[in-house]
This record gives sequence, structure tokens and C-alpha cells, in this order.
Amino acid sequence: MSRRGVAALAGLLVVVGAVLAVRLATASGSPLTQEELVAYQAAVHPPLSEGGRLVQERLKPAAGATTPVADAEGWARELEDVRAKVAAVEPPSQLAEAHRLFDAALAAYAETARLVADGSPGAVATGERADRTYDDASRILQRERRRLGLGPTAEFPDPEA
Repeated sequence: MSRRGVAALAGLLVVVGAVLAVRLATASGSPLTQEELVAYQAAVHPPLSEGGRLVQERLKPAAGATTPVADAEGWARELEDVRAKVAAVEPPSQLAEAHRLFDAALAAYAETARLVADGSPGAVATGERADRTYDDASRILQRERRRLGLGPTAEFPDPEA
């Protein structure tokens, strides 16, 4: 191959590489920044903390036990309220999966409360599934915090610790 042919091939490879890099950057969006992650965390932590207290202090002790129906139905409503507050937060695109998982966990916790109200033996398994889903969402946040040099936060579980 002549010098001109090699130069043309090299130029073509540079152009193709640049086009691919632009497409990849566009497809994945811009990188998550520390500010975006901290703002998202600050927005979702208060309602998630509220829901977490309800789950830990009232729902988990009641799962598998005899609980007044009105109490458990009230917990389901409270958890749906928490879910609505979290859903009102617009996550950065890079945290959309964590956001979806938090929503799924809250839905499962609300379902757990409804199962407790019904006296269903499935309440414990549904609650455990909700815990795993919440941990999966938290794992994403903690991973992104580490990647951005922020280190883990005590505000969310750290399944990798």
C-alpha cells in the first residue's frame, strides 16, 4: 500500500473512531457529576428515610404476627405516599435504574403491608424481596459515590461493605 493509501486509511480510522465516540457519549448521556448525585440523594433521602422508619419500626415486626388490619392498611397508604414523593424526584439519567429500583422496593413494601393486613403468610417473603430490591438501588448509589470519589454514605445501606 502506498503512503497516500496508508494516510487515507489512517484518516478514515480517525473519523470512524470520532463518530463512534460521539455516538457512545450521546447514547450514554453525559457523565454523572458529584453535584447531580448529591442533589439526587438529598431529594430522595428524606422520604426514603421516612419510609424506612415505618418499615423497620412497624412493618417488619408485624410481618408474620397478628396485626390490626387498620394499622397495616394505614402503613400501606403511608408507603404509597412515600412512593409518590420519591416518584416526584427527577433522577439524573445515570441514576434512572436506582430510582426505578427504589420505586419497586417501595411498591413491594406497600404490598407487604397489604399482605399483613390480610394475614397472608406471603408478607415475609414479599418484605424480603423489597429489602433486596432496596439494597440493589442503594448499591448503585454507593458505587457511583465511590466512582466519583465521594466514598460511601451512611444514609443508604452499603451492601458492598
